[in-house]
Amino acid sequence: MLDYDPHTGMAAMVEQYTGLLWHVAEHHLKNPEDIKECVNDTFLEFYIYRDRFDSEKGNLAAYLAQIMRNLAVSRYRKNVLWDKQADTPLEEPASISEVIEARVDLERAMAALKPEDAEIIRMKYYSGMTAREIADSLGLSYDTVKKRHQRSLSKMRMLLLGLLVLGLLAVLAACAYTLLRYFGIIPGYGISGDPKSLVFILEEPAQVENDSGAYPGTYLIHDALLLNDEMYILMDYQPSDPAIMEKMMWDEDGAFDTFSSEVVDTAVTLNGASFGPFYPGFDRKTSQEEGGGYYWAIKLKLHTLEPEEIPRWEDGVEAAFTLFDMDFSCRLTRVEAGRVSEYSNQMGSRGGLLAIPRLEEGRLMVGIYPLSTGRETLLTYLLRGRLMEGKKGDITVTAPDGQELMGECNYASSYNNEYFYNWSFGPAQPGDYTLHVPYVYLTAPLEEPVTFRLDLEQGTWDDQKYPVPGGTLSIESCQPLEVQLGEPIPGQGGPFTVKEGCRCWTLRLRYESSEDLVLTGCLLKPAEEMEVQSKVLYDVATGPDGSFIPLNSYGLHCSPVSDGEEDNVVELAIAGWDGCYDPSNVLFTVCEPLSMRWEHSFDLPLMVGAG
Repeated sequence: MLDYDPHTGMAAMVEQYTGLLWHVAEHHLKNPEDIKECVNDTFLEFYIYRDRFDSEKGNLAAYLAQIMRNLAVSRYRKNVLWDKQADTPLEEPASISEVIEARVDLERAMAALKPEDAEIIRMKYYSGMTAREIADSLGLSYDTVKKRHQRSLSKMRMLLLGLLVLGLLAVLAACAYTLLRYFGIIPGYGISGDPKSLVFILEEPAQVENDSGAYPGTYLIHDALLLNDEMYILMDYQPSDPAIMEKMMWDEDGAFDTFSSEVVDTAVTLNGASFGPFYPGFDRKTSQEEGGGYYWAIKLKLHTLEPEEIPRWEDGVEAAFTLFDMDFSCRLTRVEAGRVSEYSNQMGSRGGLLAIPRLEEGRLMVGIYPLSTGRETLLTYLLRGRLMEGKKGDITVTAPDGQELMGECNYASSYNNEYFYNWSFGPAQPGDYTLHVPYVYLTAPLEEPVTFRLDLEQGTWDDQKYPVPGGTLSIESCQPLEVQLGEPIPGQGGPFTVKEGCRCWTLRLRYESSEDLVLTGCLLKPAEEMEVQSKVLYDVATGPDGSFIPLNSYGLHCSPVSDGEEDNVVELAIAGWDGCYDPSNVLFTVCEPLSMRWEHSFDLPLMVGAG
């Protein structure tokens, strides 16, 4: 896992072995800051030199413990202390499982602190900052930071009674801080799972005009990214005739499939060396601009390369490929992935946010990047969740004069399956600002599959509450829905209308939260063990000859009909066609991940320069 997905691999290692390493370090060190850094350095040393590990000579736990002992003894001899709080020895900290269970208590205790005191706790334990760095960041004296820190810990101990606050915070910090070291920030493109990634970006756009062939028009390479062994090309296609695009969408001869397959089969040369054919990876995005065409986002996987075989190409990369008998070329320039510590960032118990501000033609623009450190994946498009559901929230920036600037999301990037969002805050001047994010949407995978059983004929269902991330999920109600013939099928819209033999129901799911999560959306599909036939829902006309393409769908379908305005309730519509399924024995499986809102706010300082 560490080889092909370092982020996930390190997350698994941290969860499995942090408690063990902490216990080993306590035999030699008392200061939690020293212990935390040794835990981090142990994981880092293992990751860098993981080829040295031989499972036949010993297990992984013993191997990690030996690395920790060496580092802890060395740290003890150097006697590097963060402050004098090491004079009070710590009891053994909570295990990782106990940490997870105590997260909500910890957040409640921090909510009882003054905002400035809570910020010091977060900066120290979640962001791994020293007292001196915190003092400089907040414009406070070193002694003031220490006093507020000690006062905050004392108050939290009283609120949490017997909970080992310092140990809990330190273990959480070890988890988050260790994982953060494996993020590489590529401004304007997203986040890499490795800060040492080999990164190249497009030097300047490249355009090709084509007046012949199957797809004449203008092709513009908007952007390109070469990240280790993956290449992404964002191409804008402007057809010379609007009818060409319609032909690609609906031609019964499969013009769109032909377009897709030619992209997939394309080979690329990088500095004269050929790579390919490529793994399938193709997407289509409509331009929202007036008169715009289509953005063709092409993902190319250089699967013939092993990571250690990737050339460094320090002087840049000349990329070329042929598509539809047209030759494309562009030049990519080497860039260095930045580290989290280089930018304004803030962490919470489920991850954090990083912000990169800039002035662009006198307007303040802020790129907001998610830092996901656990099972959940943070989505920083604050207005909606994964299914475009949820209440509208305001993301603001406070200017030096106290004026509050409202943000508007105007661009999203999904390179490398990670997202960052570009927010515009209008005219602004250089200075110190504060970015306020009221909450963050995220997706949460299910630990265990959830399948509901319903008898639509009798109007009954199982009333079990199934465990899901942060709480439980159950059916609240399921009622028949009267829809007239010819009306749109609820939740599907468009040309799909109710015909003879179609019956509908409304289904409400209820989420009961035990943490700081709010369920805003989820999808259901017929379980695999059900026998469901397909049903022709609509015939699409494709040309003047009157030819049609039948659009098929499940004979039983469940679609969301609400936009998440009511917290922790999901409304769905069931549409079933007689003869395609057994209505007395319906099984719906929850499609993961769940779409949720994390009720956690962030306030990030922004230093906006003139450049």
